[in-house]
Amino acid sequence: MSFYGDLSKFYKYIFPAKEPQLSFFKKHFREHGVKKVLDVACGTGEYTREFAAWGMKSYGIDIQREMIEIARERAKKEGLPAFFETADMLNLPYHDEEFHGVICIGNSLVHLLQEEEILKSLQEMYRVLVGGGLIIIQTVNYDRVLKQNVRQLPTITNKTMGIEFKRYYHFRDDGNIDFCTVLSIENEGQKSEHKNTVILKPLLRSNLNSLLMEAGFKEMQYFGNFKEEQWSENSFATVVKAIK
Repeated sequence: MSFYGDLSKFYKYIFPAKEPQLSFFKKHFREHGVKKVLDVACGTGEYTREFAAWGMKSYGIDIQREMIEIARERAKKEGLPAFFETADMLNLPYHDEEFHGVICIGNSLVHLLQEEEILKSLQEMYRVLVGGGLIIIQTVNYDRVLKQNVRQLPTITNKTMGIEFKRYYHFRDDGNIDFCTVLSIENEGQKSEHKNTVILKPLLRSNLNSLLMEAGFKEMQYFGNFKEEQWSENSFATVVKAIK
């Protein structure tokens, strides 16, 4: 099983839908009249289901089959009309101009290791958006990571579930980053550890902006987090909103 396939059963406890993100989406969806939204690299669909609960036509795709199976099960259990497909962000399985909004968060875009692939994915998101449609992307702020030689991200803990998720960066000779994780789970006094590594591309804000422009997007707005604080090289995240 792949790293994210292995992670799928714990995903909602490590990366739950959070209030700053939900408030950000609700504000900007209303501002731009978003009624049908696509969640690219949706994981187990925590945000996709929230959008459905708001009464939106909500769709999610992820390349990991295990994630999508869990997302479907939870949507069915919760009685939410959220629709999920196993698909690649390089080839979205939807018609042109089908969505009013597209999101790609959770540092997902940088799993594509070539700028040509990132551009292709952005072009696909552009293609499925209606004219005037909204895109929201969030990554780790790699300007900060590279400038400050960041080697570790904050540990995520869920004491109720006995989960600890440690995350480390190792800089590679090819310019990419090894994202090394240790997932510790304690259950009834028994502790298990799951170690994994995936490769990420440290995409700078300037490069992301150029790729968005090349894909056709305009009116880019950057934030340092979902609370809409001003972006700087010291921000922990890069959040960008753009328009087709």
